[in-house]
This record gives sequence, structure tokens and C-alpha cells, in this order.
Amino acid sequence: MRINRYLAKSNVAARRKCDELVTSGRVKVNGEVVVQLGFDVSQGDIVEVDSKVVSPDLNYVYYMLNKPRGVISASSSTHGDTTVVDLIKGGSGQRIYPVGRLDKDSEGLIFLTNDGDFAYQLTHPKFEKVKEYDVVVSGPVDHAMATRLRKGVSDKTNEKLQAKVRIVKTAPDKSLLHITLREGKNRQIRRMVEIVGRTVISLKRVSEGGLRLESLGVGEYRQLSNAEVDSLLRSQVVSTKQAAQRGKRGASATRKPEWPNNAEGSAKKHPNPNTRSWEGRASSRLRQPSESPNPERRGQARGPAANSRSKRS
Repeated sequence: MRINRYLAKSNVAARRKCDELVTSGRVKVNGEVVVQLGFDVSQGDIVEVDSKVVSPDLNYVYYMLNKPRGVISASSSTHGDTTVVDLIKGGSGQRIYPVGRLDKDSEGLIFLTNDGDFAYQLTHPKFEKVKEYDVVVSGPVDHAMATRLRKGVSDKTNEKLQAKVRIVKTAPDKSLLHITLREGKNRQIRRMVEIVGRTVISLKRVSEGGLRLESLGVGEYRQLSNAEVDSLLRSQVVSTKQAAQRGKRGASATRKPEWPNNAEGSAKKHPNPNTRSWEGRASSRLRQPSESPNPERRGQARGPAANSRSKRS
């Protein structure tokens, strides 16, 4: 097992933080300092971090929490703030931590666990995990504004910010948007809304990786079932395979398609005009004899060849 994965499974820190611990020389294996991220830990090896022996925790727990506003997405706070971990009453006696984060002023779905691999697969950008939000913004939002957000906007950092946007309800004083992200960047939704001249009034994550809050009340939590954990991990694997397939098709095919033009809330489907249905392809390949175009002309086309063969004989 790779050293960073071993440390993550030992609940030392998140995978990327474990990388820093290794490269900074704070990790020892059998008394020797290890700084190579590719180092493999074998069964029976003694691993230490800052002179403390660590080992993987195989009793993993997974929680879904409906985070209230005013609670921070962290394991602890130096300023006395309530954390998402504080809301898990009793827990299992194990060190758990949030998977990803929600701003202090945001609310909604967040996962907590002690499984470093699970956290890694749900947070690394390469897995393109889908997150959905209900966002109330100030003022009206029209089709042109939603289209602009969907195609992408840039702030002073010149970073392009893009999302799928659907207008649920709009009024002169405020609007309700349903926003979907594949790769959430720091305060992305709030930044995008500010760029188009609006302000976020409330922001709630309602779905992540295909799992929804459903009836879970604010501040409430529950443990995930084995089937739900497997579903989250499996959905990430499928996304990775799709990314690999796009790479094999070449650079011209790697551009992601535009989000469907349904910013006004239309339920109309938008099929890819460059692809045909299976039925369409089958009918074009398996044309029946009775469907052959213009059989008379086909016979005429064969006529001269037949005449020439009769003359040669």
C-alpha cells in the first residue's frame, strides 16, 4: 500500500495533506525517514508520524449531515465556532472529519467519515463529482443572465467559472436558481453570482454524488448504508472511465458539451445532433431488399456490363 494511502487510512490526515507530511520528512517506516510518495508499506512495517506509531483503522463510519448556517466545515475550531463534527452526537468514538466543505454561511448536505480513500474519491477534481444546489439570489434573473453563467464567467483572477443553471422561480426582488457543479472551486457560486451583478441570499446543497438530503432536517444526520457508500464510489469510477475514453478519442473530442439550453426550466430534452439512435443506425445498415432505392435504375446500371459480357462470349 502506498505510504500516503496508508496514512490516510490511519486517519492521520486527508490524502493531499499526507503527501505533505511525507515530503517534509515527518514520516518514518521501520525507523527510517521516508520522503518518496511512491514508497510501498508492507505488512508488518512500523509507520510513525512525528514519532507516533499509526496504523489503519478498519472500522469505517460514514455520515450524511444537513449542515445549518453558522456551522463551519472543520473538525475543530480555534475561534470557538461550532463544527460539523460537533453535531455528530456520540459518534463512534473514532476521529471523523468532513468530506469537502461548505461555507459557514451555506447549508445543506455534507458527508463525514474516517475513511481517507472515500474522502479522496469524493473530493479530487478528476472524479468530476456532481453537486446540486438551491440558491436564492437578489433581484430578477433572465434567460440571458442564466446563459452567461452557463457558458462561463471570469473574475479578477481570470479563472473561468462555469455551471449548469436552471431558473426555478424569478421575481423583481429575488430569484430561485438550481445550480449544478461538476468541479466546485472556492466559493464558486457566490463569485459567479456577484460577477453578473447579483448577491446570494441563501445557498443550500441538496445533492452530492447522486445522494439527496430528502427529508433530513436542518442539523440532523444519519449513517449511510453500505449500498449508498458503494453507489457513491461506483459513480466516481464510471466518471473516471468516461474521462479516459474521451482522452482516447483525441483532443478534438475532449471538449465537454454545452449544458442543455434549459435555463428557463424547460423539461425538453436536447439530444446530441451528431449521434443517431441505435434504431436509426440499424435501419441504415440493415436495409431490406424491398427498400432498395429505384430498382429500375439499378437494373439499368447493370445493363451495359451484361451487354459487354455477351459480346465477348
